[in-house]
Amino acid sequence: MFKKYLATKEDLQAIDEGLRYVWHSKMNFVFEDRNKIKDVPVISYDAENFYLWSNQKFSDLEKIPNNFKKYTLYKITHNLKKIPEKWQRGWFSGIKIEKIKEVLFKKTKKYLDGPNGGLLTPFIKSHPHDPYHTYESYLATIIHEFGHIYWASFKLWWLSENSTNLRSLKIAEKLYSNLKPNLEKYSPTFPVLPAFGEVFAFCAEYYASSLFWPTYKRNLDEFTKERIEKLEEEEKSKDLTKEDSVLEPTRNSHDFAFIFGKIIITQKPRSWPKLLTQPYQLKF
Repeated sequence: MFKKYLATKEDLQAIDEGLRYVWHSKMNFVFEDRNKIKDVPVISYDAENFYLWSNQKFSDLEKIPNNFKKYTLYKITHNLKKIPEKWQRGWFSGIKIEKIKEVLFKKTKKYLDGPNGGLLTPFIKSHPHDPYHTYESYLATIIHEFGHIYWASFKLWWLSENSTNLRSLKIAEKLYSNLKPNLEKYSPTFPVLPAFGEVFAFCAEYYASSLFWPTYKRNLDEFTKERIEKLEEEEKSKDLTKEDSVLEPTRNSHDFAFIFGKIIITQKPRSWPKLLTQPYQLKF
């Protein structure tokens, strides 16, 4: 249905509007370190063009006037025969389609990556049976993907700090040598499940919705409540010695996120962004 779809002015303005909410002052609570997202580009596409929102200057690219001046909007013609409809149904925190990366690099000579996804009209028409069928849900989706980008910048899912790792190595070495290392203010640090990136993204979307889009939040609440009721029935019949729980994050990271995200954002309404962007440490 959308293989030949071309972007309208309203489609492009919707992404401008979504970006405006990302940078709204009330979202400083979520995106406290703005440097982590300030240079992140945004990409969308139709049957003939890629659309690039960036704060970088590309003198060889065609500019399109846009309303949110924090970004310049560029149009890049592509020669793909068609845009698969599934590209228009969702948004992603990073470019997963090599053809898009290839065209962007050819045109800009830079490796660009960031939130990307379908245009407003095909996106909302592709979600008739879930909460993502409204203008508000589209804006919330853009917030969600920036939540992924922000959380990923903390590199929590692997042991990413040399200094911390070296301290752990040195402490263990001394202990095995029957020496007494300085253990003051030391707690072992461990990788965090990547699924908590989905939890952070959900919380960012949910928090923004509570501020700006109450109708969408009510739709989301009702949808997730019905989903949880089905998961409860499924969990009752499971033998967890042989099969995964419905809460297993690798089974469905979105289920994991909206269950634990709602709990965390309710229990820690003033600190959840910091809580979810801290490395996991044992407390002695």
